[in-house]
Amino acid sequence: MLFPILATDIAEKVAISTSRPYREVYSEVATLVRESDSVEEFYAKAAEKFGIEVNLAEGIKKPVLGSPNPEKIEEVIALAKERLVRDSKAMG
Repeated sequence: MLFPILATDIAEKVAISTSRPYREVYSEVATLVRESDSVEEFYAKAAEKFGIEVNLAEGIKKPVLGSPNPEKIEEVIALAKERLVRDSKAMG
C-alpha cells in the first residue's frame, strides 16, 4: 500500500532526540510502515512507539531551505522577485 508518509523525517527526529543512530531508527520506522494499512495507522504506531507527535502538516514545516515549508517557499519566491527586479534594472 502506498500513502504519503514522513518516514525519513520521523527517523531523523527520533535519532536526534534520542542520540540513537539514524539507520537503526529508520529500520524501525520502515518496519512500522510495512505493518501499517494506512497513513493514520502508521502515524499512530510511530507516535506510540517513539512518543512523538506525528502528522503531515507538521512534517512539511521543517525550517530549512528546500523543504516544502510554506513560509520558506514564500521567502524563496520573494528573493527571486527581488533578483528579477534587480537584474531587470541592470539590463536597462
